[in-house]
Amino acid sequence: MLKMLSIIAAIVCTAALTGIAFASHKGGKHFGEIVSIDATASQIVATSGKGEESENITIDVNAETKIIKTGKTITFADLVVGDKVKVRLSSDNKTAGSIIVMREKTETYSAPSASPTP
Repeated sequence: MLKMLSIIAAIVCTAALTGIAFASHKGGKHFGEIVSIDATASQIVATSGKGEESENITIDVNAETKIIKTGKTITFADLVVGDKVKVRLSSDNKTAGSIIVMREKTETYSAPSASPTP
């Protein structure tokens, strides 16, 4: 009986992990950061996932893609490398149906250098 439960548990865990891995590569929503923009090809490359599971994915953008930042519609040209985005793919699983800029690229702060006073 214990052996049978162990086998069932192993099958369930394997199926669940395979489903999770497959889902991260197929369609749906992706949360990440824009790492490059190719205006000529109308594509962005964005991270998807976190930590060790993170990967870069190439996403096509077309005239039907809705791009929103701070509640307003923007254009592809308004996207910036470093923007944190939520991308929802269309039914072909490679073209963005919508891109929502969750947080704009943050500027890094560098403290002013200390200069001696005469």
